[in-house]
Amino acid sequence: MPASLFPVLLGTHIALAVGLFLPSILLPFAFRTRRPAGESGNRAVQGLLWMQSRGSFVFGAGLALTGFALMAVLGTQLLAQPWLLVAFLMSAKPDLW
Repeated sequence: MPASLFPVLLGTHIALAVGLFLPSILLPFAFRTRRPAGESGNRAVQGLLWMQSRGSFVFGAGLALTGFALMAVLGTQLLAQPWLLVAFLMSAKPDLW
């Protein structure tokens, strides 16, 4: 894989990571209203609810694909770094930390 794709892959990976946890940060503010968020006519709230319920798989799959592509661009010698292995374990099994 050409190294010129690295900035695009990294930007996509970061955007997918932010998109994965963004609904869990913003939805509590939508739930503070008197009516249920599912009945809200606000498109932003509906979009966040969709991302939280159905979009997690899409974002997770995209993160996995871009992660593997980043490994292909950077090389497998990066896998020998202990800090990266700890980060992989923390993201794969969040209840460990």
